[in-house]
Amino acid sequence: VTFVAFSCEMLDSAFDSKGKGLTFAEGTETTATFKARGGSATFKFTADLDWTVTTSDEWITVTPESGSAGEGEIKVKVAENEDVEERTGYVDITLSNDKSFRIEVEQKEGDPIFEIGADGEIKVKAAGGDVEIEVTTNIDYEVYIPEDAESWIEYVETRSVRNETVVFSVSKNSKSTKREAVIELRDEAGDTLEEFTIEQAAAEDAED
Repeated sequence: VTFVAFSCEMLDSAFDSKGKGLTFAEGTETTATFKARGGSATFKFTADLDWTVTTSDEWITVTPESGSAGEGEIKVKVAENEDVEERTGYVDITLSNDKSFRIEVEQKEGDPIFEIGADGEIKVKAAGGDVEIEVTTNIDYEVYIPEDAESWIEYVETRSVRNETVVFSVSKNSKSTKREAVIELRDEAGDTLEEFTIEQAAAEDAED
C-alpha cells in the first residue's frame, strides 16, 4: 500500500427506518491520502443490504463495484498524478435503500516536468522555414523571442497533447551574414525553464 496516511472522518451513519445501513470495520478510517505515484487501499465493512460503488473521477477505480448484504471489502486504486496540483475525489458506497456512505480520496501533486527535444542550437538554412521543438511538460509556460529577432522569427503555435510541439517560422535571410537568436521558454513567473539558439545561415546570393 503506497498511500501516505489515513485520517478519520465521520460518515453519514444514518440508517433507514428499519435500521438497515452500513458499518465500517473497527479501525477503518474513511479518508485516504495518497502520494503522487498512486497506490491502493482496502476498506472493510458490513452492509445490511446489497450495495454498489461509484467514483467521482476516472483516476479512482474500485473493485468490486457491487456486492451483497453481509461482510464486504473493496479495494480503492488511485492512478499516478502527473499534474503539479493536489487533487481530491471520493468513493460512494450506496445501499439498495439509497443510503450512501462516502470515502474521501486525496492525492499529492506530482513533480514538475519540463524537457525539450533540442540540443541547444538549431541551424536553419538561409531560405528559412519552420522550426519545431518537442516539449514534454505538465506546467504552464510562455515563449520569449528577443525583440531584435521578432522581425525574422515568428512564434506560430503550440500543438498540445501531453507532449507538445512548439513551432516557429523563420523568414528568408537575404544578407551575407548569418544571424541567431536565443529563444527562452519561461514559466508564469518569467523565470527561464529552458533556452535554445536558432541560427540561420547567410545567403549565398546576398543582396548586400
